[in-house]
Amino acid sequence: MVKREIKQTKFYSKIIDELPEGCKYCVKGEKLVLYITGICPRQCWYCPLSERRKDKDIIFINEWKTNSLEDLKKEVILGQSKGAGITGGDPLSKIERTVKYIKFLKNEFGKQFHIHLYTSFVLVTDENLKQLYNAGLDEIRFHPDYAKPEQFKKIKLVNKYDWDIGIEIPVIPNEKKQILNMIDYMENKINFLNLNEFEISDSNSKEMYNQGYKEKTDISHGISGSEKLADEILTYCINKTFKVHYCTSKLKDRVQMQNRFKLRAESIATKYDIITDEGLLLKGIIYLKDQDKLTKQETLNKLKQTKQNLEYEGLELELDVNKLRLISYPEHVQQFAETLKQLNLIPVIIEEDPTVEAFEVNRDFL
Repeated sequence: MVKREIKQTKFYSKIIDELPEGCKYCVKGEKLVLYITGICPRQCWYCPLSERRKDKDIIFINEWKTNSLEDLKKEVILGQSKGAGITGGDPLSKIERTVKYIKFLKNEFGKQFHIHLYTSFVLVTDENLKQLYNAGLDEIRFHPDYAKPEQFKKIKLVNKYDWDIGIEIPVIPNEKKQILNMIDYMENKINFLNLNEFEISDSNSKEMYNQGYKEKTDISHGISGSEKLADEILTYCINKTFKVHYCTSKLKDRVQMQNRFKLRAESIATKYDIITDEGLLLKGIIYLKDQDKLTKQETLNKLKQTKQNLEYEGLELELDVNKLRLISYPEHVQQFAETLKQLNLIPVIIEEDPTVEAFEVNRDFL
């Protein structure tokens, strides 16, 4: 028998044995995030969801707010996704919708398209589980309520089906005893345990500070004491039967999201764009100096004329009708910056994320 040990991964996390199957795709950026609803029967005080999403029955496909199945298909293709993670809220609160989306993804992309789902034990019934399993769900992850350990017994219903079963929890420093008790109960009932670094967000920061929690550093969302407890739990689980993964906030921000951005950027980048190490799109942009004083149509007309004039001078350009700007190679905009300014134009180098909203991360006026 191979001796179990704690290993450091190359993406800022720690494991015993190997990563859960869903996580293997996540760290490569190959998992689409399907936020199926903001409705949830629990009201965890540390919930990190923003006000825009929390308790709202809305759907996000990665960063795209849409309920269109065609948009879902498009996003899978653009993101070069090999699987999806279904989250919320609680997906079981909208079980029919969740099942519909699982079936759609499996029908469109095949059985090998790996789907995992996050839920709690609150809404677990044999009928709900049967629907999820029959739809093709590959992996189910539970976030238990330590205050209601009687719900843990529902894991027996989950064990009736041939899928990967996991527990995924935030490592809250003051809940060591509850966590270890839960781990003991789940022995031989789960395939893996995922430990997430406890994190602060805009929506939970007030309550975090009220309860005495603080960030471990000035540049981290991770909470002080969470990683220390995670190390203790990993050690405790050395002789358990399931896989264990400690997922850091650094992994989520610097690995999972950046890799997911890079894959989508590869799909949407034009010949003018440079893909950065962070998965952002570096663009050379030209705006009209008096643009804020013009109507949309006036701006478009003037941009079209400006494009024609500059192309006559040899500058290669594309008209962005959505953001009302001209796009060119970053190096060309830099090279002709002074000339452009003399023509009452504004040359800018920007970095945008590759999402459907194309959020502007950085702007450098030349």
